[in-house]
Formats: sequence, C-alpha cells, structure tokens
Amino acid sequence: MLLDEQSFEQGIRNGGQPVGHSAKKSRALQPRFISLFISRCQLVFEIISTAITTKDKFAILISLFLAGISSFLYQMRLKRTPGTYNFMLKDITLRNKDGVFYCRERTTDFVHILPGFEKEIRDYFNLTEGVFVDVGAHIGKYTMTVGRRLGSRGRVIAFEPDCDNYRVLEKNISLNRLKNVILLNKALWGEKGKLKLYYPHDPNDKDTGNTGASTVVCHANWKHRIVEADTLDNVLKELGIESVDLIKIDVEGAEIKVLEGAKETLKQSPRIIFESLDDEKMSKMWNILGSYGYKIERTPLDTYYFAYKEQRT
Repeated sequence: MLLDEQSFEQGIRNGGQPVGHSAKKSRALQPRFISLFISRCQLVFEIISTAITTKDKFAILISLFLAGISSFLYQMRLKRTPGTYNFMLKDITLRNKDGVFYCRERTTDFVHILPGFEKEIRDYFNLTEGVFVDVGAHIGKYTMTVGRRLGSRGRVIAFEPDCDNYRVLEKNISLNRLKNVILLNKALWGEKGKLKLYYPHDPNDKDTGNTGASTVVCHANWKHRIVEADTLDNVLKELGIESVDLIKIDVEGAEIKVLEGAKETLKQSPRIIFESLDDEKMSKMWNILGSYGYKIERTPLDTYYFAYKEQRT
C-alpha cells in the first residue's frame, strides 16, 4: 500500500466522520473508521519493523505521528493546505526482503521501498538469469530486487538522470554489495544530447519531496537541471551487451522517446514493463510496440503495462 497523506486523507474521508454529517450517519461510519485506524496501526508497525537502528525506528514513529496530525487538522478545516508525504524527520536506513536501502529525510524515498509498494507488479520482475535494464532506477528498488536475484547469472544496467537520486542509488548498491550492476547517470532518449530535467521545489507543491517525480516533460513552475541523454541502442553497443531479457521503463511521460532510441533492442524481443499515465501517449506506445510484434496487457496495478512477444512454436 502506498503511504502518503493523500491516501491517508482519502481513507479518512471514506471511513471517518466528515464535518456536518448527522449523528446517525456518524455511527454507521464508526466501524469503518475503526477498521481504518487498525489498518494504519498495522502499516505503522510494518514500516517501523523495517528500520535497522532504534534511532531510525523512533524517527519513523514520530514522523508518522506528526503526519497523522497534519492530515487530521486539514480534514477538520484547521489547516489551510493539505500535508504532503515528505515528512520523514531524518535520514533512515531500512531493510526489507529486497535488500538494504538508505532513504533521505523529508522525501518519499522510504515510501518507494515499503514491502507493499507496487506489490501488484512484483511477479513481473522474476528474472533469474540474463540482462535487466532499469530505466528510471530512482534509488534502486527494482535494481536491487533483480540484481540480488540474478547474482552471477546476469547483469543489471540502471539509468538514473537525477544526480541526487543517482548518489543514493550508488549508496544503496554499495550497501547491498552488488557487483553485477552498471550505473549510468544519464537519461534515455530518442537521440544523443542534453535535456532539461525538471523537479518540484516549491514547499507548497504536493510533489515537492517526491523524489520519483523528476521528468524531462516541461513543468513551468519547477526548477530544472541539464542532464546527459543517449539512446538505449547506443549505450548497449558501447557496453558490448548483445541481448536484453527484461526492461523496466518509469520515466514520467518520456516512454515514447525511450522506445524511439531502442529500435535495435526491441528486435531482440525483451519483455518490457512500463508505466503510462497518459491515454494519448499510451496509444502511441501500442502502435510502436505493436509494429515490433509485441502484445500488451494491463497489469493489476492500473498505471503499469506488460509488453511481450509470444513464443513461436
């Protein structure tokens, strides 16, 4: 389950007592509120249990408590703006079944590596040998998941253009002592060059602190930095990698450009799992992948899709 204040607020709206409701309706909602409260307590315990040190466990407890108060005040109309989910008070280090992860304070880092985060698509990353390409690796959730599973039987090529995320990705690779990962601090695009990478910075913007929101898609009110870009075909050729087995693409709206720079790679028929939030772009993705003989299915997680070629007999 994704832990952010938006989902918390939605839960309160669905299970709690909205302002102005009758006492009769309030009583009807009480069991749902209790159920929500219990589920939140279970989630808090789950998060705390992943912390490695006592200091980190205490920091998580206090941070979640303050986040709950912030959401409650907003719901009671005592706070003008909704809280955001960038509330972790200090840097923390967590351990789950995928490995050890360093997470930055006041960011969503820890949310991305919670055991329940994107659990609906976990089975699509069951690669046991070969080459995995992680496009938009962020702090390494899937790089770590697949890299640890592959071991000496394969390699991971991880792309992360955001320099801040890249440094955390490097740290997490080191913490997990992975030797089969090649890290590249660049964006994938339709051609080689330089791009503007936009990221939120306004404290009043709900996306500020969401370290997975960086994008090459223009946002007028966001800051930007210049990053290196190249095509997947170019990079794989330079690395001497002749075939790829699985690709993950999570690039906040630049999926089409990634595919445009992967013409030779797509001929190798790698399985692809990608996120798409835009219907118009999704239609173009269907056309591009369909031209290479791919079939596409929606995963249990609505915004993610799985593309594959049927094996010929």
